[in-house]
Amino acid sequence: MKQYLWNVFSGLSFFINSLGGGSPYETFCSTQYRRKKAGKINIVRALDFFIGKDHCLICHVNTQIRKEVGYKND
Repeated sequence: MKQYLWNVFSGLSFFINSLGGGSPYETFCSTQYRRKKAGKINIVRALDFFIGKDHCLICHVNTQIRKEVGYKND
């Protein structure tokens, strides 16, 4: 059940990111971390506080790995 809920949460993250104009192949947390690296307004600190330390960084790294192995990433 825990894995199922995590999958639902992940799907929701992709959906929210695409609603906000981001890539449908990137999670909301990954987008926020990318914004932080670019010096733009972001909510990385809040997300990491509630979800877990360095969660956004980990999501960003996972997105980059998926991009390298051939998953579509706009």
